[in-house]
Amino acid sequence: MSYDKKKWIADQKELAETTLKAQVEFLSKGDNLVNSIAEVEFLKDPNDDRPCWNWTLRNRMLMKNQGSFDSRNSNIWRSLGRFPKDWQKKITILKPNLMHLHKVDKGLIKKSGRTFKCRTCNNEFQNLSLGISDGSILTIPKGYMAQTVYDVSNTYGTKLENTYEPKKLPVLFGLAEVLEIKVSYLSDPTMQNDSHGFVTGHDNAMVLQVENPKTFYHELAHKIDQKVNLNGKLKGGQDPQQEITAELTASVLEKMYEVENCGKFSFDYISTYAEKQKKTVDQAINQILPRVEKILKWVMTEAENLNIKNGMIAQ
Repeated sequence: MSYDKKKWIADQKELAETTLKAQVEFLSKGDNLVNSIAEVEFLKDPNDDRPCWNWTLRNRMLMKNQGSFDSRNSNIWRSLGRFPKDWQKKITILKPNLMHLHKVDKGLIKKSGRTFKCRTCNNEFQNLSLGISDGSILTIPKGYMAQTVYDVSNTYGTKLENTYEPKKLPVLFGLAEVLEIKVSYLSDPTMQNDSHGFVTGHDNAMVLQVENPKTFYHELAHKIDQKVNLNGKLKGGQDPQQEITAELTASVLEKMYEVENCGKFSFDYISTYAEKQKKTVDQAINQILPRVEKILKWVMTEAENLNIKNGMIAQ
């Protein structure tokens, strides 16, 4: 089958239009627009070397709303010794369609009212400032084309170890030091685990892929649960009682201490693990409330020792 460049260009334009339409529809619902911008900007960190931080805000939002916080094209992944696992599982962002080159110094572009017209291709452009001029050649964007990128979780190869420090640490971050937990924020944590974060029971390590405080508190709750309720033995995998205990505790701690970044109570998360036990949410929560109470008492005692103010009470 011969390569049809015109068809490929038409397909890319259609994909770009479909992607943009889907994005507009998503952002038009509820608080999706505000939440998307806030999440994308909050996660940006000057010490993080992900190429996506050089993208436009729109492309970062497109990436995030397709379930990724680190996507790169196949050439960049190849340069790092990594390759897409599933070529069909791709993420689409947008790039300007720079198809027309116009000579500026030979008078091939003329102004007519508020528009500019190229004498070589007869296309009219509203604003030449959109172009990039080197003094003789002007490249003018004409619409958008689709750009295919791949999420880090959909790649394999050389292991990446891009650690960084978030701009703002959780208020109770000092409790990790009390428990002698080594906390790492990774720009590609999906290399080791598909969740937003995880802890290990044997070497006191916590790995996080997102900076929202609740994820930290969820994993911290696991370690405190291990200390005060489980005699130092944290079960491997996603044990329902452990997960409900950690999520409920995390929601309470975020409400108590993270006044500016308080998220929603994770009812759906807890409901999922309640179903696995064939219990109602109320039954599942009542079963682990004593564990949550002991964790909270430990936290408040140690937080007072560290002179950390309870934000909810301080209001």
